[in-house]
Amino acid sequence: MRRSGLILIRLAALAIGTFAMNRCCILPFRCNRQIRIAQRRTQAAMDYPAVRAAVVARENIERMERVIGGCSTDVNAQLLLAANAALIGDTRGQFEHLDAALRIDQRPELYYDRGMASLALGRVDAAVEDLVTATRFNPTLIDNLSGDLRTRVERGAHSQR
Repeated sequence: MRRSGLILIRLAALAIGTFAMNRCCILPFRCNRQIRIAQRRTQAAMDYPAVRAAVVARENIERMERVIGGCSTDVNAQLLLAANAALIGDTRGQFEHLDAALRIDQRPELYYDRGMASLALGRVDAAVEDLVTATRFNPTLIDNLSGDLRTRVERGAHSQR
């Protein structure tokens, strides 16, 4: 009885160790490798004609989705997915990945990009809110805006001070 209990404890420790090794080492390694590959491919795709860029972007998304569980807290993975969604014209997907990136890290450029994606989706009030947040942290981002949008963002930024 004692011997079988000891064997069970050892087996449980082995199973926990295997799970931890996979979750904390192997999956993040695979994800980081795919991020590096996808970064190079995405950068190259931006210079391709639209049809070829869309093919590469879809392949990148597919490759990243296979390993995303290993890098669920890596903002770069979400940014790559957002960039590739933009390359195929999937503004909703781009927005969702930027939203996921903002849950990981609150950088002004992420708010700016999500605001521009909101604008493309016709969500002007949400876009203004994100752009106000972005320009509050990085006032030079206002230089990228024009017209009524710029006026609304400037007004919103000044009212929050």
